[in-house]
Amino acid sequence: MNDSNWSSGMGWGMWVIPPVVIIIIVIIVLKRNRNSK
Repeated sequence: MNDSNWSSGMGWGMWVIPPVVIIIIVIIVLKRNRNSK
């Protein structure tokens, strides 16, 4: 049971991390664009 829970936890992390990274990159780009203008 513990192994299955750990596996599902890892899968959850793999699904959550990429979108968060993309959002952070978008925010940085928007801030740079505002500063440039």
